[in-house]
Amino acid sequence: MVLYYPNDQTSSDLNDAIAIAGRTQRRLKQTLSETLTRFYPFAGEVQDDLQIDCNDEGVYYVEAQVDEHLTDFLRKPDIKSLHMLLPFDPNSMEYISTPYVVRIQVNIFNCGGVAISMCTLLVALKAKASAVSPAVVVENPTCVVVVTTLLWKCAIGVSKAIHGSEKPSVLLLPVNLRRKSSPSLPESSVGNIIWMAIAQCKVNSNLGLPSIVGHLKNSIAEINNDFVEEIKGDEGSLKVGERLKEMAQPYSNADAD
Repeated sequence: MVLYYPNDQTSSDLNDAIAIAGRTQRRLKQTLSETLTRFYPFAGEVQDDLQIDCNDEGVYYVEAQVDEHLTDFLRKPDIKSLHMLLPFDPNSMEYISTPYVVRIQVNIFNCGGVAISMCTLLVALKAKASAVSPAVVVENPTCVVVVTTLLWKCAIGVSKAIHGSEKPSVLLLPVNLRRKSSPSLPESSVGNIIWMAIAQCKVNSNLGLPSIVGHLKNSIAEINNDFVEEIKGDEGSLKVGERLKEMAQPYSNADAD
């Protein structure tokens, strides 16, 4: 996220613009420190992809000088220039691996205008969840999938700690069928028009975040327009029965979570 603040105090003097920008920087630092005392987890560090250590380290904060006027920059921005306003290049591994929950860069333009950019934990989590390797990427997982996967990974870790070994794990996620049919049904359609996506993690399988994201994405992808067409019409109830039997299979293993 990049927020732009023009300098409303018109002045052609560069020193005046620098002084105005300096006051803006000081005000931002002051309000930021006051905000972090109220939302203290944001001043911590991510550990092992599982928890935030509320160590009061603060946030990643950078200041940069931009040799341009803000209005000129906004007339014709390009992706390369926009990335320079961010505290990390979003395509770099450094962006993915940093432990900071919040990263901020304050960019001061020659006119005294300011661009404040922020990268937060959920954005970094999506990048980390997508990167199986530099060459293999799980494409565009949604925020729901990423956060659900993180919670699932934590639950698997807790189970292993309790039992001393890994157990098979099953996750059910409700999927809205209104958007899966073609054409889509109105969101105001009455009834529980949902189906359960079932994802499984077997023992000794790769339990990295991207791998689990892949399991969940694939299970959701199976509930598509073809599935919706299957359960329509006179034969629909039979297909629903078959699908329910398939859904019961993961529960036949009493050792599974």
